[in-house]
Amino acid sequence: MTFVAEDSKKYRELNQEYQEVLKIIGQVLMLAIVVLAFSSIVAFVFSEEGAANPPHTPKADLQETITQALIP
Repeated sequence: MTFVAEDSKKYRELNQEYQEVLKIIGQVLMLAIVVLAFSSIVAFVFSEEGAANPPHTPKADLQETITQALIP
């Protein structure tokens, strides 16, 4: 009878170790889901067409010429 009790005690310890490992795996998976969700939202927000390059950007082309009449 003690043999069966020792086996069940080993199985309980082993099961407890597996439960602890499963908790850690679950936490890692939840963290991965949160990171992927956050990164996809950020990518969506910053990938809009007008956010990086606004359509009405002021621009000026300047050109200067020097003629002989201005030099004394």
